[in-house]
Amino acid sequence: LIVLIFKNKVECETVFFKDFIKWKFEPAFLFSTIGYLLLCMGIFSLSLACMNREFYMTFETIKGIVPISYILYFCLWMLLYWMYWLDLVYIKRMFAGGFLRFVKKDTLLFTFIRWVHKKVKELMEYSLFEGNSATKLVLLFGLFVLVTIFFNIPVLGWFLMMACLIYGLIQGKKYYNRLHKQYDITLEATKKLAEGRFDEVLPYPVGPFQSIYNSLLQVKTGFEKALQEGIQSQNMKTELISNVSHDLKTPLTGIKTYVELVESTDDPKKIKEYAKKIEGYTNRLDRLVVDLFDVSKANSGNIELEKQMIDITSLIEQVNAEHIDALQKKNISIVLKHPDHPVFLDLDPNKTMRIFENLTNNIAKYSHDHTRVFMDIEDQDSQVKITYRNTSSLPLDFNPDEIVERFVRGDKSRHEIGSGLGLAIVKSFTEVQNGTFKIEIDGDLFKAIVTFKKENE
Repeated sequence: LIVLIFKNKVECETVFFKDFIKWKFEPAFLFSTIGYLLLCMGIFSLSLACMNREFYMTFETIKGIVPISYILYFCLWMLLYWMYWLDLVYIKRMFAGGFLRFVKKDTLLFTFIRWVHKKVKELMEYSLFEGNSATKLVLLFGLFVLVTIFFNIPVLGWFLMMACLIYGLIQGKKYYNRLHKQYDITLEATKKLAEGRFDEVLPYPVGPFQSIYNSLLQVKTGFEKALQEGIQSQNMKTELISNVSHDLKTPLTGIKTYVELVESTDDPKKIKEYAKKIEGYTNRLDRLVVDLFDVSKANSGNIELEKQMIDITSLIEQVNAEHIDALQKKNISIVLKHPDHPVFLDLDPNKTMRIFENLTNNIAKYSHDHTRVFMDIEDQDSQVKITYRNTSSLPLDFNPDEIVERFVRGDKSRHEIGSGLGLAIVKSFTEVQNGTFKIEIDGDLFKAIVTFKKENE
């Protein structure tokens, strides 16, 4: 009654049952059978023994007290009912979760069958027969051996052998058709790639041609990436020509204008003023040419490095001192955090100085007034990481990956004086010295991170 009343879920969580009902059927059945056998033998033997008066009296302890034989008899019957209760719960669980599910999941026989099926499937993975077909063929051949050898029925055995052959031919034909179809799919994918129809080449299972098909997918990815880079490069070239034309035209136009003004006046003060303007435009043009030359050399790899051990902290402090006037004009203060000990790196001092000069120029040019700039130098195990953080006065609505390209500037209107090569030079000079440079943006926070690897001791 208890087994019928309570839900199977409650019994599955009970301490006395939850471990036993997880057993596979065969060991549980063996355990119950042996238990019933031993308990029944014990009860039967004790019952026979109690019929003997002398045996009965030997188990009597004190007159008037229940004999020990009764206690043993009671305990054996309780154990028998306990076994009965366990089995009822186990049987109930068989049907509560579904009898077929129980047979498939909780019997050693089907566990062994699944293991055999898995091994046969692995064995036949690259053969003509796969999955269920291989299992059926093995079973047919096994029946042939069993009938022919053990039951000595040659006629039926040869009939089964013919069935095996016919079944093998049918499966071989199916396999050939499937193989031919998979070959056609692979060939069609190759033609689509050759014609440039990349979007039509999608992942698809093609059996033994899978490795070739996966290589085609990799080729497709490479083609798409190369095409995208080609389009991006073409756009950059167009933008480069436009920007170079603009940046060259502005100082040249200014020089031409002020030369004409100098020629049209005899006033010494005016001539001096115009000459100063011409000098400014000339310096701007000179910086543009030098920057463009430096970037071109760095990108082509045709650049000579004169490396020596330099203290990176002292170098950055020197750059900050040289730009203190420009920073003070905007009331920008520097917070430099660095290790207590010198941090030496094997770098080209001139190229490295140029890196931090350009970053500091950017800070002086684009930082919000009355703010602090944080410069952190971290001496890590295998590298030195230098991080510049400042609050921008302009909206940071550009891609961090694009801002380090040539002639790309945060000031898209190009009203600010500059070549747009500053961060490109930083990136080029950092990478040519086996370092990395990246930009991170968080709201108005602009973060430039320069990382150099340490040389071995």
